[in-house]
Amino acid sequence: MKSSSKYAIVIAILFVLLVMVFTACGSTPTPSTPTPSPTWTPPPTATPVPPTLPPTKPVILYVCAGGDGVYVRSEPDMEKRVKPWPDGTEMKVLAAVTNQQGDWYYIQAPDGSRGYVPAKYLCLILPTPSTATPLLTYTPRLTYTPVPTATPRPPTAPPTAPRCISWTQAAAHIGETTCVSGVVYKTYRDPKSGAFFIDFDNTYTSFYGVSFQWEWDGLTGQCIELYGTISTYKGRPQMVIERKDQLSGCRR
Repeated sequence: MKSSSKYAIVIAILFVLLVMVFTACGSTPTPSTPTPSPTWTPPPTATPVPPTLPPTKPVILYVCAGGDGVYVRSEPDMEKRVKPWPDGTEMKVLAAVTNQQGDWYYIQAPDGSRGYVPAKYLCLILPTPSTATPLLTYTPRLTYTPVPTATPRPPTAPPTAPRCISWTQAAAHIGETTCVSGVVYKTYRDPKSGAFFIDFDNTYTSFYGVSFQWEWDGLTGQCIELYGTISTYKGRPQMVIERKDQLSGCRR
């Protein structure tokens, strides 16, 4: 009897344990839902408004080529000459251009025509016109007048004017203001540029005179003197004649 009671108690305890085990295994835990953390939103960036630029006016520059003037070109090319303009001419700059030959300005000339000019020949300030030394004139010797003394005083000779250099020596005096003389081989006017040329030989590589304002007849075969500054153009010595009194006949 006691043995049966023990078995009954053991069976009851096992039943209770099985019920507890099945109850624990049958229940499904509810997973916890994580709360999302707030994300950082950058503030909106303001879109910059481009500044409104005032309308620009054409820049006014002046020809400053050392007294030689400058040609307006039809294209930014040194060979495309159209018309010469003297130093001091007012040019209206419309644009700037750069190519293999350097910097250029696209301009409007005083007559309304447009073209290209090398930038190095235009200045912001009107150049001061150079004051050229007037052509030297021959001063005759003073006439000696004896004074009423026992011993007459010898006359004082005036200073002599410097002699002109030959046109064949002009290449050795680039940049100098001097007198150059020679016999004219021929003269001609370029129909395209309007420039008047004075050549002293037929090589087209030696010294020559050129004027953009004046023209002379009957110079061929005559000995003349040119007074001014010797410059170069494309490696060739030249003298630009801006005034008529820069040319005269040779002094004998």
